[in-house]
Amino acid sequence: MPFRRHRPIPYFLFVPRSDYQIEDTWHSAGLIATGSNDVILDDVFVPGYRSLEVMQSVSGKPPGGLFHESYLYRLPLFAVFGYTLVELLWAGARGARLCRGHAQDARLVATESRQNKQREQESVQVRVAEAAAEINAARALLRVDQARINEQGRAGNFPTEEERVTYRLNLGYVTKLCVSAVERLYPLSGAQIWG
Repeated sequence: MPFRRHRPIPYFLFVPRSDYQIEDTWHSAGLIATGSNDVILDDVFVPGYRSLEVMQSVSGKPPGGLFHESYLYRLPLFAVFGYTLVELLWAGARGARLCRGHAQDARLVATESRQNKQREQESVQVRVAEAAAEINAARALLRVDQARINEQGRAGNFPTEEERVTYRLNLGYVTKLCVSAVERLYPLSGAQIWG
């Protein structure tokens, strides 16, 4: 009989802070703030009641859904998890726009008789307007998807495969819009520090 390799079953483990150490290994540009470091557990026993098979969380029937009335506990994890992350990205892009607004009085171009304020330049106005439109479009797309997800959850419906793909597609596009907005605004800061 040939040897069959079994794929490991991934679990979420709930471990007290005193039972593990965090090794600071995450230094990827642009992702440092995620805190995605390595977690070290050395000779730690995790009882079954503090574990959750990952596939249960994506099934729409996780154990928490049996004990909590809210539909949020029954939403499939990976179909909706990205929305918790992309909201931070959207807020960051919006924050960049607000910081940009505080710096609008910066002097930029010297002329013979006076200095023009940066905000009076057409090219700057176009950049700020395009960034604002991208941020607003990202928010509108998020609101539509979030409303649909909540509507489905309240009705006890599970997103179809097509809907899941659409949600991921939209999350990717929202990310692109937010990154583009920040990239439009960043050069306008010059040597200033935002914040």
